[in-house]
Amino acid sequence: MPNNRAPKCNGFNPNFTLSARTCIRYKIDSVFVDLPAKDWGEPKRLAEAAARVHGRVDDVSKIRNSIIRSLKDLVMQHTQQMSIEKYSSDCRDHLKGYSLGQFKDDYIAIVRQQEELKLRQQNEQLKRIVHLKSDNLAISMVNDSLDSFGNTENGTTRPPDPTRLEPSEKPETEPETEDEMTTEEKEEKDIWSRLRISAEQILAKIKSGEEISVSDRKIMSSGISCILDLVDLNPDGQAAIFGDEFENIKAKNLTRYKMQMTSIMPELTLQIISMVKSGYSG
Repeated sequence: MPNNRAPKCNGFNPNFTLSARTCIRYKIDSVFVDLPAKDWGEPKRLAEAAARVHGRVDDVSKIRNSIIRSLKDLVMQHTQQMSIEKYSSDCRDHLKGYSLGQFKDDYIAIVRQQEELKLRQQNEQLKRIVHLKSDNLAISMVNDSLDSFGNTENGTTRPPDPTRLEPSEKPETEPETEDEMTTEEKEEKDIWSRLRISAEQILAKIKSGEEISVSDRKIMSSGISCILDLVDLNPDGQAAIFGDEFENIKAKNLTRYKMQMTSIMPELTLQIISMVKSGYSG
C-alpha cells in the first residue's frame, strides 16, 4: 500500500530551486523552474505549477508522466548528492502512487481558476479603458459646454429660452445687465451657474486622475446637458447642490412648466426633467 504522506527534505535546503538554464540543460520539465524542493513531493503543488506552465491541455496524463520522468532524471543528475538523489526518488514514487484521476481533477480545477482570474483581469482592463474613453469624452464635452457658457456670459451669444415655442424673429438686442433682468431670469442664471460650477469641480477631479462616483458622473452628465433634475433626491445627487433651496426651485419649475405630481404609484418613479438652458450656442 503506497505511503500517502509526502516525502520530506532531509540534509539539504527545502527552498532549493532549479534555474531555467539547468532545466533546459538536463531536459527537466519547466514545471520545476523556481519550484522549491519542498513542493516536489506535493502532487497538488506540482499540479498547480504544471497548470501555470502548460495551461489547458488535451491529455493531463502526459504532463504527469513528464513530471515523473523529470524526477527520475533528477535522480540521475545528482548521484553525487545522496540527499537530493534519495528525495527525488521518493517524490517520484509518491507521485506514481497518487491517483491519476485526482491529479487530473487538481490540474483542471487550477486551470479553470487561472482562466477565470485572467477573464476578470481582462474585464477590469476593459472597464478601465471604457471609463478612460468616457472620461475623455466627458472632458471634451464639458470644455465645449463651458466655452459656450463663457461666451454667453461675455455677451457674444445668448441661449434660446426653452419655454418659447417658436423662434423669435426680432433682431437680437444688446445683452441685458443684471438690473434689466427679471427675478425669474436671475434665478435661472443662478441655477445654471451652480450646475456649471459643479461640472467644473468634477472635471478637475477627472483631470487629476481621481476616481469619481456614479452620482458625480450623473451630476456631470446633467451639467453638461444643462439639465435640472427635479426627481433625483439622493443625498449626494444633484439636489445636494442647492441644499434647502431645492424644494422651492422644484416647486417653481413644476408650476412654470405646468407639471403636476399627483397619485404617483410607489413602485413607479416619475422622471420629470426641466431644461434650464439649451447649452450649446451652435
